[in-house]
Amino acid sequence: MEFQSRVGWLAAKARGAAPVDKVGEWELVRCEFYVPDRRRRDVDNLEKNLLDGLTGVIFKDDAQVVHICDKFKKYDKQNPRTVVELRPTSGYMR
Repeated sequence: MEFQSRVGWLAAKARGAAPVDKVGEWELVRCEFYVPDRRRRDVDNLEKNLLDGLTGVIFKDDAQVVHICDKFKKYDKQNPRTVVELRPTSGYMR
């Protein structure tokens, strides 16, 4: 939950606007998870937590994400972070 809260706070700060309401509005182009150690973390769970953190901030429901292009997990003890690139779709599900 801490990760989701932090994601939501940072996304709100970066976006500064109300969540989008249209179905099929977002494509998750890239999500990079740089974790500090080799403790077990499934990349699909990291992705789910990321999308849950963006829900209510970037979009009203993570079901609005209709395409995910690239995701990966790497190790960076000195600088753990998550890098996300989102963009509006060009008409998926419309």
